[in-house]
Amino acid sequence: MSITLILLFVIGFGSFYAYTMLSGINHDKISKNKTELGIYKENINALKKYKTYNKVINIALFGLDQRSENEPSRSDAVMIVSIDKANKKIKLTSVMRDSYVAIDGHGNDKLTHAYAYGGPELSIKTLNENFNLNITDYAAVNFFDMEKIIDSLGGVTLDIKQYEVKEINKYIKEIADITKTPYTPLAGAGSQTLTGRQALSYTRIRSVGNGDFERTSRQRIVLEALLGKIKEGGILSLPKNISKLAPMVRTSLGTGEMIKMGLSLFLSGTTEIETARIPVDGTFPDGGKMIKGTWYLPFDKEKNIEYLHEYIYEDVHPNK
Repeated sequence: MSITLILLFVIGFGSFYAYTMLSGINHDKISKNKTELGIYKENINALKKYKTYNKVINIALFGLDQRSENEPSRSDAVMIVSIDKANKKIKLTSVMRDSYVAIDGHGNDKLTHAYAYGGPELSIKTLNENFNLNITDYAAVNFFDMEKIIDSLGGVTLDIKQYEVKEINKYIKEIADITKTPYTPLAGAGSQTLTGRQALSYTRIRSVGNGDFERTSRQRIVLEALLGKIKEGGILSLPKNISKLAPMVRTSLGTGEMIKMGLSLFLSGTTEIETARIPVDGTFPDGGKMIKGTWYLPFDKEKNIEYLHEYIYEDVHPNK
């Protein structure tokens, strides 16, 4: 999300003004040691076989199930943002939160737990080691800040299915009970503009439809809708939007790095947004699997590494 904000901002206002506005973002320092981030020479050499290797930047994006700033949290949403200047696309790849992966120092567990065990650094290492990637940076937004971000942009328009209405209203009430605030339930299905709380509740649904698979789809739908709102707002609305959004984002990227990245995106014409999901259908047991009394999503690691690399570097969509 932050990358597209930067792209649009740089186009309209230039790097000095962008630097001032982006200074409100919360910057975190993480290790720059590639081995500590799970980036190994053999993996880099494997990626370098792709002609587009030097034209793609991968960044981890985490949505945190976190009620307060310092609360230990799982990553309720995990995405890999691939800035593909070769094909002029920004690719958002959801990685299922219940994916059964190896987490350094903790054995095999759900991907979502890596953030609770070791924050963004261990989560990045887990993605790199399990999918042979080269991620060195991240951005994160927590549970309640996502609600504020959506509201600050005037909500998002979504097409709500009938079976989703009851679940959305259940989560709306849950949030209201936690925050001791009034709430507005949805009246029915159909295309409508949702508030931040309603949209956030929409992304949390997992007990109807196709379970967690459909939930990751909903998360990507909301993110795309947000990016669309930012683009539709035009140049004049960007200073106000960025000043509001910046304090709600945590990232390991420095302000200068973000401005440079945004300018590079602009010059390369990278504007299209595309989404995908890992593990790919047909590479995991239907409905997941119970292991020692806990539900996990084991998957064929080699096939998914191949699918993911081909998507990121050769633009072959794994879900089509």
